[in-house]
Amino acid sequence: MAKLLKAMKRPAALWGVPMVPLLAVTGVTIIVAIWTSPVLLALLPVEFFLMKSLTRKEPMRFNLIAVWLRVRGSPIANRLFGATTFMPVEHEAVDIKEFIDAMKLNQCATIKKYIPYSSHIHQHVVRSPKSDLYCTWELMGTPFDCESDESLQFGTNQLHGLIRSFEGMPVTFYIHNDRNTFTDNLHKDSGNPYADEVSRLYYASVGLFRRNRLFLTVCYRPFVSLEKAERKRMKDSQKLKELDGALLEMLEIKSTLDTALSRYGARPLGTFTEGSAVFSSQLAFYEYLLTHQWRKVRVTRTPAYDVMGAAALFFSAESGQINHANGT
Repeated sequence: MAKLLKAMKRPAALWGVPMVPLLAVTGVTIIVAIWTSPVLLALLPVEFFLMKSLTRKEPMRFNLIAVWLRVRGSPIANRLFGATTFMPVEHEAVDIKEFIDAMKLNQCATIKKYIPYSSHIHQHVVRSPKSDLYCTWELMGTPFDCESDESLQFGTNQLHGLIRSFEGMPVTFYIHNDRNTFTDNLHKDSGNPYADEVSRLYYASVGLFRRNRLFLTVCYRPFVSLEKAERKRMKDSQKLKELDGALLEMLEIKSTLDTALSRYGARPLGTFTEGSAVFSSQLAFYEYLLTHQWRKVRVTRTPAYDVMGAAALFFSAESGQINHANGT
């Protein structure tokens, strides 16, 4: 099973060389050889073995290079701060030349275009700007201390079978393990001054507890690249009809996972109402992934990527830093 899951995550390859970069390099070499000299075709075997040596120890090397190119930020701001920088908001150019030279805020890359969340189209479904659909559950867990090894293995195999049932579908899963602190206090005034004082002193001496919170996110991509090109030529009514059909398919996936994950105490994240305002625990979790800080995210007509990511991000070769608006 481990080998199967590992194979599902590896890119398509020819004798160990990923197909996409191999075809790109081969195509460029052939085109250049046609326009210049056929002698350049002799470089094809050299390029193949060079790419194979690069991916021998790390098959995902070219994927990592592609990710690095996408999140390299703005070179001007990176040189100023000495790290790859993403700001929470965009800044316009300022007329004061000294201020621009000192801060360069209008030249910083923003996190907005990297946020893949747009709006709620269902209580438990969030849509991305590219029409990808997301659902998230918090897994509370299940008692296992007194379970037999056979029962635990049966549950593991059942979960693996569930994941394999989505093979061939444009569906992917993300697991996030959040390690955080919390407080637990059972103090209640009993009317007995002595007992109340003992209880208060006891809980005052107890420090913070730590816990792990496990989250599962499923992403469904209903439209492939060619379909997206065709959708650009559709009318708004046709796009809405296509999106309604994709939402129904996503709700079927959610229903299947709700049933399968019920034994693990799964709780779907979604919208909830406080007073007259609507908030989203799902967007709050995505905000935590971006800023490592929990805060309520209100659901409005404004796209989610305009109100999320309220922190400045700095990345260097070996470390990263998050500066929140409250100074932490």
